[in-house]
Amino acid sequence: MSTSTEQVNYEWLCVMPDQADALPRRLAVREKHLVNMKSLSDAGKISYGGIMLDRPTLPSETPIPFAGSTIILLASSKEEAIATLKADPYTAGNVWDWDKAEIYPFRTAIRGPVPSS
Repeated sequence: MSTSTEQVNYEWLCVMPDQADALPRRLAVREKHLVNMKSLSDAGKISYGGIMLDRPTLPSETPIPFAGSTIILLASSKEEAIATLKADPYTAGNVWDWDKAEIYPFRTAIRGPVPSS
């Protein structure tokens, strides 16, 4: 019998739509959000993150038609995943629409390389 008290982390698919009028607020706190996401990734708490778009675009196109964020977060519970997202600058900056947020238990089956720009 194992006596390990190591915490088990599960994957959580987090779909975080933006509020309808969030673009100026998103841009104002985007660098802080990216620093936070990098820190979480370095700590092994995020395995994937990206933006949702209003329409398909090439990476070189501007302005970016932001619609929200999608994150695969590693946490021991849904409550921990929510707490992690609530601590993000996009929450404090009123970017994400928490009334429309969706967080699902998830298990990655296939992960390919990031497409080049």
